[in-house]
Amino acid sequence: MKTHMKLCLQQVDIESIPFPMYLKNSRGIYCDCNPAFLELLELESFEDIVGKSDAELSWKDQYDEIQKREQLIFESNSEQEFELQIMSENGLPITLLIHEKLIYVSSKNASFLFGTCANITRYKTFKNKQVDSEHYFENILLNLPGQIYWEDKDGVFLGCNNQVALSAGYKSPKDIIGKTDYQMPWKNQADALKKTNLRIMESGIAEVLEEVGTLNDGRTLTYLTNKAPLRNFDNEIIGIIGISMNITDRKILERTQEDNILKSEKKAETSAANLEQVIACMPGSVYWKDKKGVYLTCNEAIAKVLGFQSSKDIVGKTNADLKEILSWDQEVLDSFNKVEEEVIRTGVAKINHEELPFLDGKGNKVYQLSSKVPLFNENGQVDSIVGISIDITALKEAQAREKAALADAIAARKEVEAMQEQVQLFKHISGTVAHELLTPLRAISFGVTAIEKQFPKFVEAYHVGKQANITLDEISERNLEIVKQAFAHITKELNYSFLFIDMLLSNIRAEKFIGEPAAECDIADIVNDAIERYPFSDVQRKLIHADLTNRFRFMGSEKLFVHILFNLIKNALYYVAKARKGVITIWCEKKNAFNELHFKDTGEGIAPDVLPKIFDQFFSQTEHGAGIGLTYCKMVMTSFGGDIICESTEGEYTEFILSFPKIS
Repeated sequence: MKTHMKLCLQQVDIESIPFPMYLKNSRGIYCDCNPAFLELLELESFEDIVGKSDAELSWKDQYDEIQKREQLIFESNSEQEFELQIMSENGLPITLLIHEKLIYVSSKNASFLFGTCANITRYKTFKNKQVDSEHYFENILLNLPGQIYWEDKDGVFLGCNNQVALSAGYKSPKDIIGKTDYQMPWKNQADALKKTNLRIMESGIAEVLEEVGTLNDGRTLTYLTNKAPLRNFDNEIIGIIGISMNITDRKILERTQEDNILKSEKKAETSAANLEQVIACMPGSVYWKDKKGVYLTCNEAIAKVLGFQSSKDIVGKTNADLKEILSWDQEVLDSFNKVEEEVIRTGVAKINHEELPFLDGKGNKVYQLSSKVPLFNENGQVDSIVGISIDITALKEAQAREKAALADAIAARKEVEAMQEQVQLFKHISGTVAHELLTPLRAISFGVTAIEKQFPKFVEAYHVGKQANITLDEISERNLEIVKQAFAHITKELNYSFLFIDMLLSNIRAEKFIGEPAAECDIADIVNDAIERYPFSDVQRKLIHADLTNRFRFMGSEKLFVHILFNLIKNALYYVAKARKGVITIWCEKKNAFNELHFKDTGEGIAPDVLPKIFDQFFSQTEHGAGIGLTYCKMVMTSFGGDIICESTEGEYTEFILSFPKIS
């Protein structure tokens, strides 16, 4: 292969050429390259690239764009120069400047693409940046409290601070770069961490949440974590960035975190631009202040929290300046200053302390969990502090909502318990009343039966006395027949009453409604029977208007449905009388799946806030009601396979619609 390359390049010894070069055919397949090219790509042998296309290499996501560019070179016999960014074996991006042109090899009677490239990563990265600024940002990042880390979309660590490295058992953050959570001591929690990271990257919204992680020493700790999407300079999401603070034991954490921060190494291979971008992307408020409390720099997050247009609006100000601008209480200002002065005076970090709530630029109350760490100069003296503050307002509000929800749940439980007591009391009273009613009703039934049996003898004795010319009051044959029919009517009403009381007792004891076996019924016959039997006054009877032209039949119980009509008539008469206006109209309608009976009065109507409750057990708006009549109606109609609903406009009308399944 090396000999072939030399033939193509007219016997030039390419191994002596210091810059990388390669040869590709018209199908985009690498035919050969020199050792400098292998070294640039961190490949071990020619076999790692020769015979392959760009689609098989680490920059395969750019394959289509490369193919279009190279196809243009073959078609137009032109030259092109472009940049290509790839990832090195240790996970760091490399930017290549590539120059490609077409060469013709007569011995092969074919054209090849000849390319040279140069690594311009350092030039691209460090252009217009000063070495001093790199040390500045590096010092801030390494000394930030808590665990700070950033990963790419595949969960591969791109960088972190010393705290993450120490918790994983490594000496330096460099040892973690290129690894994933599945290779860390907290690998058992890796699935949960991955799920959270994917959710945040998909939504593009930062989250504050609690996570658990196992350390290298076997301890499992709980962290308050703030995660946000990691974006590039084009605002594209390229990964995840997080800050995790150990809240397992704040006092223990304060001592261990302080030691770890003081022992942090002041080295990092991340460029100043990347470090600046990382700090800018941090979801919490990050700031650096001198000994006098003057803001030296901060990220955009703190500007957003305080309601400023830019972090530049904060630099140069003090807490006292912010107090005047944002109308803070003096207590808030004193609290902020006290903590910062203590950190500067003692040289001891203040970790995970909850600040007093303060007002943001919109006048909203903000709660923060803050950590403030001293920075030392070359003489070991504190000359400034670095702080991170995480907005926990949503967490505090959620806790308040949970507390209120708990109070509501307790109140609801007490209401349910009171309702259950009311139900039990009602069952007891109803059962007692039902039993007490049965005794006199049975006595009446026995008396009526006895009189009915003796009545023919009374009639016969009356006729014998009249024939014997005994003076007796005159009783017409019509009146005798009316009395005879009254026995049957009384017996029928008694049987209705016995049935209703028996069902009442059964339903008091049962968990669900118990009715009669269903039979085929005629709606018009039952409505007419109910109107005939109801004890109207003369004035009340004139209020009822029934149009049963569209009569239908349904499966149910005549006796149960009569009591539904009695309930509706009683309620309608009450509200018509209360409103001193209105009539009651009853009519039938036939629909596709159901037949309907409409029962409407134009009396007082029902208020909108009351209407949804009228079928609730024990809910009543009348002086005579117990709140069980419409509940009974609902249960009976449900047992028929139908339903009852109500429509009403307050002051105008109330209409009940009873729906019945059609008989097949």
